[in-house]
Amino acid sequence: MRSPKRKTCVFCGALLDNKSRSNEHVIPVWLLKHLNIEDQTVSPCHISVSKGDIVSMREHTIDELVEGRVCFACNNGWMSALETRSQPMLIELMNSHRRLNDLTSDQHIQLARWACKTAWLLNSSSNFIHNVPQEHLRHIYINKDTIPSGVIVIAQQHSATRPFYWLQSSTWPAEIGDDLTQADVEKLSMSAYKIGLQLGDLMLLVAFWPHDGWYYSLQINLHIPIWPSHGMCGWHSGTNWHEHKSDEAFFGFLTELMIITEGQLKQCNELWG
Repeated sequence: MRSPKRKTCVFCGALLDNKSRSNEHVIPVWLLKHLNIEDQTVSPCHISVSKGDIVSMREHTIDELVEGRVCFACNNGWMSALETRSQPMLIELMNSHRRLNDLTSDQHIQLARWACKTAWLLNSSSNFIHNVPQEHLRHIYINKDTIPSGVIVIAQQHSATRPFYWLQSSTWPAEIGDDLTQADVEKLSMSAYKIGLQLGDLMLLVAFWPHDGWYYSLQINLHIPIWPSHGMCGWHSGTNWHEHKSDEAFFGFLTELMIITEGQLKQCNELWG
């Protein structure tokens, strides 16, 4: 008989038992209280993109959204330190008391790491495709001042009409042509991910397209790149999103991040700085 597979920490890989295991809130307790959403009921729904069918659905309060595969050492060590450093900045951004363009370079990587940690915990604990590579979670544990290569973190601020929302998507808009079909894009997207978070006025998108020869295409003035600090991407004018006042529409535009091939690239700019 095969012995049952031992559970390990999603970040450091340490073996977990009743003494070393902790239940990590995906949305930190301080943030739940700040947004006053501890008892808010959510119904995460995984919908098949190709068929439109409901794959699975849950119902629970937001404070019950936890990841049980985190060790005490990670939870009370680097993760706790990241939360403590990020909390004042996040509160200012969520309340629009500070603008994203005012952040320092150190705060850029701090915000990017916090966004990645939170988005990846959301993915690993949810009833969605677990398509965040294990090496991404391992990277953020080992490296204290970077995030994995190829991962992009984008942000924007919008006057909120709801306190909280999230979205996980495997849909990637692309320019379809003779050399690229929609089926090609859907097949490639199986190893990619997009995870969006709305926290008050702050909207964040953590995205990863792992295939060579492609570029992210950002909409001018909508997508504010937080990380990486340099790199190449395409920019486009896109839709006049200023006309849309609702959180739903604005969040939809932010998370509709396009990808373009090298041949489709018309303009390249540094992502930041």
